[in-house]
Amino acid sequence: MPKLLAELLRHPGLRGAGPPKGILGILERVVGFFRAQQRKGLLRSDEPPEEMALAFVGPLMARFLLGEALGVRLPLDKAAYLRGYLEGRYGAGRGGQSELR
Repeated sequence: MPKLLAELLRHPGLRGAGPPKGILGILERVVGFFRAQQRKGLLRSDEPPEEMALAFVGPLMARFLLGEALGVRLPLDKAAYLRGYLEGRYGAGRGGQSELR
């Protein structure tokens, strides 16, 4: 993946007409998840779900890229990552415990 990204940056003509369908599908599912949680009132509504998705996926991509490119291996507790991310966006400062557990 790091090699592919570097080549795409150097040679934009290698890219297709749009984003890869697999990646686009994953992002759409993540956005859909955040949008559904907002509709239920479980996540703050003052942040677009697309921004939430990018903020969620970005650190995971960085973890992957650092691991592949630099050999930095950091343990990942998926449940703790998700819980921490969601609780940080719960209720726009309402405080208290999230119902997302």
